[in-house]
Amino acid sequence: QHTRATKRRRERMNEALDYRITGMTYREIAKEMHVNVKTAYSYVQDALKDITRENAEEVLTLELQRYDDMLSIVY
Repeated sequence: QHTRATKRRRERMNEALDYRITGMTYREIAKEMHVNVKTAYSYVQDALKDITRENAEEVLTLELQRYDDMLSIVY
């Protein structure tokens, strides 16, 4: 369950990450997004953590499915 504020933060995080991917500095991102440099940095770092977490969850799901498949063969 995501509140409006959480959804808005995710949008801001993704926006900041997109800017960073294009090569903008944190200072430039902050200026573009009308936030301070610390906030821009936080947005980018949190977006990267979310990407890592999502990928890890996908891998875990895949590995568990493979394990279940192997167990069903044994039984």
